[in-house]
Amino acid sequence: MGVTLFSAAIGDDRKVIEDIYGDSFLNISDLRTMPQKLAALLLRYIR
Repeated sequence: MGVTLFSAAIGDDRKVIEDIYGDSFLNISDLRTMPQKLAALLLRYIR
């Protein structure tokens, strides 16, 4: 339907959320890396 879901996690549940969302998961345990990781994730889907 043209909708892509992304999921981000900071806490202890990161592994569970990553297992559910796979490639659409964004691990932001280090908030300083979030802008780069988010941009890279978005680029994968718009190219």
